[in-house]
Amino acid sequence: MSILASLQTFLKPVSLRAFLKGFIHRSLLGIDLGQHTIKLLQLKLKNLQILTFGSYTLPPEAITAEGNKREEYLLTALDGLLRELKIKQKEVALCLPSRSVIIKKIELPRMEKEEITSAVFREAEQYIPYELEDVNINYQVVSEEAEKSDRMEVLLVSAKKEVINRYVALANEVGLIPYVIDVENFALVNAYEICYGKTPGPLAIIDIGASKINVVVVENNIPVFNREVAIGGIYLTRKIQDNLNMDYEQAEKIKIEGTSDKKLLSALKEVFVTVTQEWLQEITAALNFFESSTKTKINEIFLCGGSSRIEGFSEVLEKSLKKKVHNFNPFNTLRYDSSHFDPAYLEYYNYQIPIALGLALRTMVEK
Repeated sequence: MSILASLQTFLKPVSLRAFLKGFIHRSLLGIDLGQHTIKLLQLKLKNLQILTFGSYTLPPEAITAEGNKREEYLLTALDGLLRELKIKQKEVALCLPSRSVIIKKIELPRMEKEEITSAVFREAEQYIPYELEDVNINYQVVSEEAEKSDRMEVLLVSAKKEVINRYVALANEVGLIPYVIDVENFALVNAYEICYGKTPGPLAIIDIGASKINVVVVENNIPVFNREVAIGGIYLTRKIQDNLNMDYEQAEKIKIEGTSDKKLLSALKEVFVTVTQEWLQEITAALNFFESSTKTKINEIFLCGGSSRIEGFSEVLEKSLKKKVHNFNPFNTLRYDSSHFDPAYLEYYNYQIPIALGLALRTMVEK
């Protein structure tokens, strides 16, 4: 199945039902090309056992690099990780950042299956700010409500071809075949479904990564709203760097490990409080917007991403939002052989695995 001509697997979630029946198709390598860390996950889908997991932390200079320079760092890191893990499989699932994708739920008159494609393309023109020949478009019918039997809801997804082609070229450069290109939001939802099941009511998955906070609202295991804010873990490190007058690597180390220096500790706490308050404001604004515009209430939040592991943050978030906050833990579901993997290593990465997990759940033959 080629992703170059169209995004046939672009938004096709892996169903929990298929897992319960058991997969007979070959799984894909799930590779999350994060801004700060690359994560690679390979699963045995029959029993959700981890076969391979590895990570590669990019150097500080890679974080601010753009374009070709950024891709050079990614190529070096990805090639090194594949060699270190002795990966033989070539077929991979990658994902596009949510900011590179337009996702819109639209309503159409109910119609025959063969008529939907042309109707979606007609509607797409009003939602996509690019020439249609410059984008790949896909869709999925998400509901055909009984009380509105003449209408149907369709999830429209589009991404610029040049962005997709860059990811394809990057993978090809290190000998990989990108069999599926997904979207971060869908990968998160796939991971959520396999770990927690299907949930009808709205909930939020909040991914606090290195470069951004991604707030994804999910209904019936379909992402219906998202907002990204560019103040993730790197933003916190920069604030520590500026306020404590140290270089980036020192700031990153003290962010993760803390300090016993009382003078530095006081200043460090002040930075943490200031930045986490900014995070809270942005998260609150995103959730309030969704609730007020849809007249629905979100009761549960699942927190993930490397920067979400800040001690006490989930409790502060729960108290501030007055909503139940869970730390997203894939190891409630995933199995692994402790003689092959260091449990402490895997547990350290549990907050950072969900996107790679969502990608590794994809197969070479999708239904």
